[in-house]
Amino acid sequence: SNGHKSTTALIAGAVLALLDHPQELVKMLTNPGQSQHAVEELLRFVSPVNRLLRRLPEDFEPIILEDTTICGGEAVELVLGCPQRELQGANADPSMFSLPWILQVDRPEARRHLAFGSAFHFCPGVALA
Repeated sequence: SNGHKSTTALIAGAVLALLDHPQELVKMLTNPGQSQHAVEELLRFVSPVNRLLRRLPEDFEPIILEDTTICGGEAVELVLGCPQRELQGANADPSMFSLPWILQVDRPEARRHLAFGSAFHFCPGVALA
């Protein structure tokens, strides 16, 4: 989809989020110089891509999460979450984001979102989005 689905999901979700939070829309409109910051928060809040499927490298050291052992070569699903729809995950982690269920277009830590993945799994279409 080369960024098409995530871009349209972000636009639609951002419009809905701003209509649901009119005070944040006012902040955005009265501070146009902060628009990039607002976009980062909307990416976190809307999370246009909610899940990523990855296969772990064969040499991945096994780890235990709660009662499940995860080994190299296995497929794992990374849940990024979507605070807008109350899906828990990385973009709604209260240890990373204060009051993650609240849209704050001036959120200081908004750039910590994982809307485009990270490291070598960073989305190559991010410039298009």
